[in-house]
Amino acid sequence: MKRKFFALVLSFGLLFNTVSVNAGQQLSQTDFEDNKSGSWQIVASGGGEMSYEVADGSFNVTIINPGGEANGGADRWDCQLRHRDIMIVEGDSYEVKWSVFPSTDGFIYTKIGNQSGDIEVWHNNATNPTQEEFDATWESIPVVGGEWNEFESEFTADQTIEAAEWAFHFGGAGEYQTVDCFPAGTILKFDNLSLVDTTSDENDYKEPPAKAKSIIRVNQVGYFPNMEKKAVLVVPEGDDTPKAFQIKNGGDVVFEGETVPFGLDADSGEYLQIIDFTDYVPEDTIKDRYNFSVFCENTKSNVFAIAYDIYSKSEATARIPGNLLTDSLNYFYQARSGVDIQADYITSSNREELARKAGHNPDIAAVQPEWIDNYGMAHPIDDSKEIDVTGGWYDAGDFGKYVVNAGISV
Repeated sequence: MKRKFFALVLSFGLLFNTVSVNAGQQLSQTDFEDNKSGSWQIVASGGGEMSYEVADGSFNVTIINPGGEANGGADRWDCQLRHRDIMIVEGDSYEVKWSVFPSTDGFIYTKIGNQSGDIEVWHNNATNPTQEEFDATWESIPVVGGEWNEFESEFTADQTIEAAEWAFHFGGAGEYQTVDCFPAGTILKFDNLSLVDTTSDENDYKEPPAKAKSIIRVNQVGYFPNMEKKAVLVVPEGDDTPKAFQIKNGGDVVFEGETVPFGLDADSGEYLQIIDFTDYVPEDTIKDRYNFSVFCENTKSNVFAIAYDIYSKSEATARIPGNLLTDSLNYFYQARSGVDIQADYITSSNREELARKAGHNPDIAAVQPEWIDNYGMAHPIDDSKEIDVTGGWYDAGDFGKYVVNAGISV
């Protein structure tokens, strides 16, 4: 039997078993019956570590390390399950429902607020609260191991949050959590998660439109002239009748053939036939080497190249997106620290925009005299000990430089 809670008040009646998507539903996934996670995801920080699977109709999280101050982290938010991109509207009323089946007794804190974590419009200790009641406590609530714990609540939003998140915190002990929420090895099964706007359906979750896929799949970077050249055609289940195909260069037919039935492709779950045009080798006189396409079953593939320089930059392939070898290596030039990045050596099309003067030249770093593993806290610095770290490579746009990532660059 599932245990039902109204905020912190225990009750044993009017149990709900499933949540269906209905008018007002703000979430992408509610009951996980199709074993899909939607926008729900686990997020670990500090020492927190988890794994998950969506199976048997629930979102199942295994805590590997709860985090918290004793485990290299900060607090209960070191282990989270969350859903983002929710629109909360000031004055609208909301119904909240959620269920959890933990393998052992423990604690959970859950709240709806902004993604930065400094604004909340609802949390687990508030049922349609006055502000005084809402501010009374931010403590976690207890959940019972080995059985389903069900919760219901409602609230009226006191402000609008255009990019809100609903988050569950169940990590380790810290400033706001006196004990670890759960020990390592705990499995938490989440189900029947629902956030319904009872005032308006204007911001209901809507499935994004499915992107149309071509039934002809080609290597969009291209093919080498004297090597194997194959594409695939997606067909209905059981269709083993060969199809006529054409290879065109612009509007000119340069090769014709028939597909070879393949059957079920286990990785994609699609039934395929092979389009093999290996025997076609373009003549040197063909100029539009980036303008090939496959025609089959009244469908045209994406455009691709047949050329020797498909992975390098050249005038012939300038219109081909990718040029994988040159562009990937050129990234490391653009990420250099301490030297001018010149437009002449940038392979990207917006080279003038990406060119810049040398950053952090010189780059002198103070040395921390002792290692203190306390993420987010101030560290003692000895100004008398410095090291010249000019040069090298930035890790990202925040200009951080790290030993491991510099090793990768080398």
